[in-house]
Amino acid sequence: CAVQCARCGMALCSSHATRTAAEAPRGARWLCAGCTVSCEGGTNESVGLDEAVRCTSCERYICDVHRVACAVDGTPHCSRHLRRSDYSGRLICEEHRAACADEPHSVLGTDEVASCVACGRATCLAHGSTCYADRAHHCNSHLAALADRPNAKGCAQHRSTCHVDDVVYSLEGTYPCAVCGKATCDKHRNTCPYCGRPACSRDFADNRCTTCRRLTDNEEPTDELVQAALAATGGNPVKTKGWRTAQDASGTVVELNLGWTRRVVFTVLHGDTTPQHITRHSILGRRAG
Repeated sequence: CAVQCARCGMALCSSHATRTAAEAPRGARWLCAGCTVSCEGGTNESVGLDEAVRCTSCERYICDVHRVACAVDGTPHCSRHLRRSDYSGRLICEEHRAACADEPHSVLGTDEVASCVACGRATCLAHGSTCYADRAHHCNSHLAALADRPNAKGCAQHRSTCHVDDVVYSLEGTYPCAVCGKATCDKHRNTCPYCGRPACSRDFADNRCTTCRRLTDNEEPTDELVQAALAATGGNPVKTKGWRTAQDASGTVVELNLGWTRRVVFTVLHGDTTPQHITRHSILGRRAG
């Protein structure tokens, strides 16, 4: 009737020893009371201390066969302290459990939610995403789908809206209209054949931008415009029969009447003396530069 504990080697009779099942991690063997624990993972079957670990959340033991771990930090837990994530199905312990602000009763891992940098609300990937530009997490209310970047979203800081039709683009998807200065997409942007600048469709009529259509006589051009006119005409003294100018959001459009249907039209940004666009018009047509 004498047996020996397989863990500590103590000799004892079989009536005071415990025989583990063949399904135990180390198979069937005799163990003394000090080397035997009950596994919480099954039906409280007896296993050895050397084939079980304690639950991180409580004092219960889990054998190597029934051991399960939190998917976030990898620590073992008994079944009472683990729940499956609604998003991934992974097992999550209480410490690393979280909920989406838009679904307060959801069960998620702390690595499956993130705080919106705009409002601080913790949201899951279904109710939030990252901005294409800085990869920061935002809730869906602070993101917008981008027309020029498939499957991408942008936050308020890293997106622009075409003022013509209110479609949202990335910062690179719109350009300021030379006339009104508002963001405009390629679809609603045209190049004025008279001054050579891009303008939005709202500031374009009769094949000219509204600034070119507002040109008026200017008998006393500023020194800055005179310097720009010298650069636009190749540095030669300006011999013109008249000046016409008009201002808008980006700068000034200048028309020099050189006679015989010849016109030099150039644009100057506000506060600058260097012509930005130069277009020469004559009876033969027009050419840039």
